[in-house]
Amino acid sequence: MAHAACSSGDGVSEVPNNSDKKDSILIDNDSEIFIPTDGSWMEQVVGSTWKLQGFGSFGNDEIRKAKPEDCETCYVITFNEDGKISGTTSTNELMGEYTISVDSLAFNPLGGTKVGEIGDGKEFFQALEACKHYAISGSQLLLYYNRNKNYLLFNKVID
Repeated sequence: MAHAACSSGDGVSEVPNNSDKKDSILIDNDSEIFIPTDGSWMEQVVGSTWKLQGFGSFGNDEIRKAKPEDCETCYVITFNEDGKISGTTSTNELMGEYTISVDSLAFNPLGGTKVGEIGDGKEFFQALEACKHYAISGSQLLLYYNRNKNYLLFNKVID
């Protein structure tokens, strides 16, 4: 059984192969996403802030860094405890509501200014809108989209 693998450089680690978990979503003949059964991942998301590290896809062991790479305020999202999300794309703010459960995460709907996006701003926004599932690995958050074939990889922002 395959699992997503991430580049080990720049603090990005391998996504765990939680083969002991019973619940999973089949992506294709060789890949599954393992879903937590106890709600512990959900508790780590609510009330936290995350910075995008890059875009990943199953079958490819590398993470494509989001551009512009040198922007400290770009590609940040905060899951507020009131069910609202706020954040930034490459040049704009985003906002909306999210719903989270043990096995799913969705944004309903996302809004914000979309003028003058640079780099991967538009792709980031579209991937968030398409998100259906998530996983946590240590201080990393993966948001799955495109029928769980792709994911956004975030690192937790520590205050």
